Amino acid sequence: MPLLRMTGKQIKLMCRNRAALLALIAAPLLLAYLFSYSVLEPKTPLYAADLDGSVLSRSLLANLGTDKTVKVVSATEQLILSRIADGELAAGLVIDPGYGAALRRDDTGQTAASKPPLRLLVGQADSSIAVLEAALAKAVAAPAAGTPVASDSGQDSASAAAAAGSLALPHLNGFMAMFLWAAAFQAFRSLINERENHTAERLLASPLPYWQHLLTKIAAALGFGLLMIGLVWGGGRGLLHIHVGGDAAAELPLWAAYWWALSGISLGLALLARSHRSFTVLGSVVTALAGVLGGAFFSIDEASAPRWIYLLSRLVPGTWLTRSLSAISSSKTASLRSELLTVSLLAGIGTLCMIAALLMTSHNRRLRFRAQERSLS
Repeated sequence: MPLLRMTGKQIKLMCRNRAALLALIAAPLLLAYLFSYSVLEPKTPLYAADLDGSVLSRSLLANLGTDKTVKVVSATEQLILSRIADGELAAGLVIDPGYGAALRRDDTGQTAASKPPLRLLVGQADSSIAVLEAALAKAVAAPAAGTPVASDSGQDSASAAAAAGSLALPHLNGFMAMFLWAAAFQAFRSLINERENHTAERLLASPLPYWQHLLTKIAAALGFGLLMIGLVWGGGRGLLHIHVGGDAAAELPLWAAYWWALSGISLGLALLARSHRSFTVLGSVVTALAGVLGGAFFSIDEASAPRWIYLLSRLVPGTWLTRSLSAISSSKTASLRSELLTVSLLAGIGTLCMIAALLMTSHNRRLRFRAQERSLS
């Protein structure tokens, strides 16, 4: 019972900094969603001024809105001219009055005095002009060929959100693997505080053995990490509609083994750190390197990256985790059994680091007792 009470108090201590806890949960969600939208096919903005206001002019803009390469933005002719003059726009579309009447005369076989009043205002030469001209030619031909008016823009935004959600899953796994490093350092930060506040000496004199006190920190860190993973999963599924944790029976053991490895490494570094400041700097550096080399921001391939960077990335535990998660999510037949090697490696690293940390603590206690005996003698 005392161990359980101490473990619960350790978890409360870790969750006391609510701003840091919120940042650790929100950062992977927001970064994953922003990165997923950045990899979607970019659309060229087309500022359009509808001075005609007819059914056919609105149909033209609707057809332009369905094009995958163009995003229509309503504007006035003065705004388009000023943006082109300032160099902010390459081109803009102006539909003059009489556009719908001119098209109707063409449909009835009457001879039009001139082409339909449609102007594409072009500024400086830009590669996007060809994209806009191609999209405009396709949209102009659509009403004449009897093509139905484009679908609702709300459906387009819904489909874009769904595409972003599907692309966000690998990014979310990568960023969560990155920020769990920061959570692991946060979990064992209290060891540095106890050492600097001279609380460790009083704990050594308490009836509870120090190794049991260390075990309560390890148990609290495991609970804290699983809580973090659960909150990010819930936020991804509920708020951003990311299908994260779809195969929880196979993914959760991978995350648990990964967190066990991070906990062991962070515990050893916390015992070796000399001050709170050095531990904070070390945690920031390790978290950043884990994100870059682990593929959170961009994938590191053997063909494109330098060989030494590729080899370093293979040593990062987050790389093993994200590869196993991708294999499980992309293959219907993949299961935890096919990724037992990754689970074993991560669990083995964590266990070895935990044993080394306990041995290091015992050795430091012996040295401290010997120093005290010498001082007394």
